[in-house]
Amino acid sequence: MFVGYDNFGFSHDPILKSLINTAGYLTFESGAIQIVSSRTHFDRTSLIAFLASGLVLLTTIHAQDFADAEGDARVGRCTLPMIAPEWSRVSMLVALPLWSIALSALWGLGLVNGTVFLCLGAFVGSRYFRFRDVKHDEKSYLLYNVFLRRLQVDGIKARYLWVEYDDGDFIVLGVGQHSTIT
Repeated sequence: MFVGYDNFGFSHDPILKSLINTAGYLTFESGAIQIVSSRTHFDRTSLIAFLASGLVLLTTIHAQDFADAEGDARVGRCTLPMIAPEWSRVSMLVALPLWSIALSALWGLGLVNGTVFLCLGAFVGSRYFRFRDVKHDEKSYLLYNVFLRRLQVDGIKARYLWVEYDDGDFIVLGVGQHSTIT
């Protein structure tokens, strides 16, 4: 995968670049999920967390490309912020809050934690939209990684809030809520 990224020019195509970067993140994350779950295979909760993280990464991984557009251009890379500068910034403004809402609902975070996650996503997304220079893009990327860690931590917390039964059903044990996920 990484040989193709560097040696076969995959990094020069924005779609392939995003796919490979997402795969890289997910490779690392799959090991972390297996350590947390203490199982050799993904159970349903782990798989949901893994897929959710993958979708977020796939739709927002271009966050890493804003600050280094000049360097990418020098080496011949073509990134989403280079070919669609306005759209790629709008996508961050929209995607991070939407993912915050969707994942808050998925993990049953409740009003307070869900609002905090939404505010973080909206804050980071708005930074990418409002500030358009290298210095701010570098800071926004650091905050984007805070957003990603929060996403992963919420997935991990779900492991301890969701009880899986042998028939594949789940009971969500959130504060003041009890619902079945099938």
